[in-house]
Amino acid sequence: MAKTLVFYAETAKYTFKVYDLGTTYQSFDFLPPVQVYVADWDISYQPVDNVLPGIIPSTCTTRFYLEGATPTVDDFRTIIKMAQPEWVLEVSEGVFPVWRGFITGDLCEIEVINGKRFIKIVASDGFQMLAKKADYFTSDAVTPFTDVIAKIFTFCQLINVFEDGYYVSEHYQPLNSTTGFTNQGGLWITGAVRQSFIFDENEARSSREVIESICTTFNLQLFQDKGSLVFRSCHIKTPAWYNLYDSGGTFIGRITPPATTVSETVFTDGTEMYKPAVAECRIRHPYFGSSIIWYRPGDYLTYDNTQVGNPVSDGTTEIDFNGTLRVRYTMPANFGPSLCTFKVHGTFQYDGFYWDGSAWTQTPSYVTWTINSLVENPAALEVLGEEFETVNNYKMDGIPALGSQPFYVTFETFQTAGDDLGILSTAAQMVLEYKAGAPDYIIYIADNTSKVNGITLDLSTTVADIRQEPVSGLYSVLPGSIRYWPALPRTGTSLSNAFWDAQGNELVEIVSQQIARKAFRTHQYYEIELDGNITYNHTLTWGGVDYKPVNLTITERSTRVTYREFIDGDLIPAAI
Repeated sequence: MAKTLVFYAETAKYTFKVYDLGTTYQSFDFLPPVQVYVADWDISYQPVDNVLPGIIPSTCTTRFYLEGATPTVDDFRTIIKMAQPEWVLEVSEGVFPVWRGFITGDLCEIEVINGKRFIKIVASDGFQMLAKKADYFTSDAVTPFTDVIAKIFTFCQLINVFEDGYYVSEHYQPLNSTTGFTNQGGLWITGAVRQSFIFDENEARSSREVIESICTTFNLQLFQDKGSLVFRSCHIKTPAWYNLYDSGGTFIGRITPPATTVSETVFTDGTEMYKPAVAECRIRHPYFGSSIIWYRPGDYLTYDNTQVGNPVSDGTTEIDFNGTLRVRYTMPANFGPSLCTFKVHGTFQYDGFYWDGSAWTQTPSYVTWTINSLVENPAALEVLGEEFETVNNYKMDGIPALGSQPFYVTFETFQTAGDDLGILSTAAQMVLEYKAGAPDYIIYIADNTSKVNGITLDLSTTVADIRQEPVSGLYSVLPGSIRYWPALPRTGTSLSNAFWDAQGNELVEIVSQQIARKAFRTHQYYEIELDGNITYNHTLTWGGVDYKPVNLTITERSTRVTYREFIDGDLIPAAI
């Protein structure tokens, strides 16, 4: 594609260039390109009024005026009337790009002031073109997320402007054992099939919906920065690295940005405001083909009021617990023999209800497993001992009809008979699964409901983890389920049940927690104007407090920014 410079303009600091991408016929051609002049301009980022995953659009508005016979106002009318993404506006500072985007004719104006015509050209970064249906995904194979993103940018023509591909900051990746992977990133070694993720039954979702789902699942924001498309993690204050992927989704390399500090003067007084805490963050996802709620059959984990999922109940739902309980203790030298009894208390809490062994009650309750063992240590040294209790098909039925709610588990052990042993610890291998009333959706919930004046965030995604029991070592390829490759090449068999943290939580569970943690209390929201220019991708440190930009407008000599305080803290459910 021939990209031709047609017009250019210069201010004291910046250069503005209008390019013809050469995709359609136009009625004029200037060689060399013709100079025009800038009256005023601004670049504006105006996302939703929060730091949440998703797309952050930006626009550049420039008022040009003409001197001389060429170009004419009619030449600009030709540009404005072109509905195709044919014309591109680029802004640079010296040799460094600042912003680029497609000229959007229906937002442009021509006005007369004191007898002189001013041509208002508005360009956007092209995210509006993501409205295109993603029906160009025709393969039923598992496709890496990096390839999905690249294909969308290609078919929606964003790649015509952002030719270098796109960047992804430090982000989540599976902790499962993988072979041959180095710096490629979590989006590169995971993927999904198009069913449910890209297609809702037989109808393709919009390209924007697909990108938004990837952003929500991985807690990423997509925006333009310095003329490149960037995915940045919302939960990381300053990402340590950025990966570059080309227009086909191929991993090019990892960039470690320098720790640059820029000092800007506050140009005008600001307005200090406050935003409410998040009481709940709820992310909804379709859930097909599996009855598994929690799946850690091979790892002994401690459970201390640990959230192990968000089961959905209609009043008839039954959940079964299978696994092994492990009790560890220390035996003093020359101990016993002594017949010891251990009582393992299991607390299962669903929202404000507790399982008492036969029914759900709002009175705090637990169930008990009893282990009897003859314990002896004839050695002259203290040694470690352990006992095991196998749990098969332990049923918890009639779960209250509360929809999707957090499910908490605690295991703790008490010695009730025998000579005293040392410190006790309790761990479990555990699988929780629906035996009746399995839903067709799940809502991942971050519970901070002690903040009674907080708000509820409702988000959704079409791709997330769906835990499943392998059959003969194989995992079914389920619609809307994240898959990962255990080894190169990625064309090999992909697996389910990726682990994203030490506890084995699903990715969207972790993301819902992170979103809520970043608003665990009321937080500052600040509007200021800086005497200088700054890009969208930055962190402000002011008075010992960190801030991330929400809205930002750049002009020739100043930047107007709305900042949100960057915080992180523990979530506290409401007291029962």
